[in-house]
Formats: sequence, structure tokens, C-alpha cells
Amino acid sequence: PFSMISSEDKKRLPDGLEDAYPAIQLQIGMLYHGELNPEAAFYHDIFSYSIEAPFYYDKLEQALQQLIERPAILRTSFDLVQYREPLQRVHSRLETLPLAVEDIRDMSPSKQNGAISAWIDDEKANPFDYTVAPLLRFHIHWLGDQTFQLSYVSHHAILDGWSLAAMLTELLQTY
Repeated sequence: PFSMISSEDKKRLPDGLEDAYPAIQLQIGMLYHGELNPEAAFYHDIFSYSIEAPFYYDKLEQALQQLIERPAILRTSFDLVQYREPLQRVHSRLETLPLAVEDIRDMSPSKQNGAISAWIDDEKANPFDYTVAPLLRFHIHWLGDQTFQLSYVSHHAILDGWSLAAMLTELLQTY
């Protein structure tokens, strides 16, 4: 840990980190373009999946907690200005689990679809503060006894498509 940064930068890091290392140019570019045009929601990824299974909050929360403890990138924030070079900072733990649940079982299917669409539109306008981990959020729209909508939002600087597929597969298998 911390072997890829200068000793001066290492001394200036906040408590609660398990590692820090240089951000790669591609990540820096994504963060820069997000800052340059915040209203455009560049690199603000939103994926939503209809799941046919009963929804159990406790099981999903436990599966998500288990998932977030493993890959460091899920607990990563960025600092582009306070150190000799832009850094990725891996936090030992997260203050809050990025999971929200909205119970819309009492709505008709068309109103449920409208609520999900409205949530997606609102989420596009809800940018990430890349200096604070995590750079991902999960949202459940509880639709019925055997269905729920799982939505995942992240900054693209932390996951690509391949990694996202692997992460969601692991989350759902654990759930």
C-alpha cells in the first residue's frame, strides 16, 4: 500500500485510507470533462434491470456490503489537485451503504414505469462528488411480491462494462 506515491504525499493523506496511487490519464480525462460540462452528465452511467424474484432488503444489503468490501475501486475517491499528481484514494470503509429503496407496489404498472423513468431523469441531474467515496449508488424500485427494479449508477471512472457485468453477477449470485 502507498508504494506508488511520494513520501511527501503519503504524509498528507487523510486517515481512513488503505491505499492511494496515481489516477490513470483516462480517469483524469473523464473527471475533467465532467467538471467542464457538469450538466451534460458525461460518464454518469445508469443501468436498470427488472428482476423477477422476491425482494429482501436485508439480503440485498448484506450482499452489497460483502461486495463493496472486496474490490478497492468500489471504495475509491479521487483527488486531482492536492498532491503532486492526481490520486485515487482507497477508503478502508464507507460511511454509508449506497442503497435506497422505493416501495411503489401500490402503483399501476404504467405509473411504476413512469416513476422509474422520472427517477432516471432525476438521477442524470445528480452528479457525483468524485472526492467522496463511493462513486456508485444502487436504487431499488419495489414493484410487487415477485418483482423489483434494480438500478445501478456510477461514475464511469471506476468501472467499465466488463467490470460492471462481473460486479452485478456477483451481487445477484450472493443475493
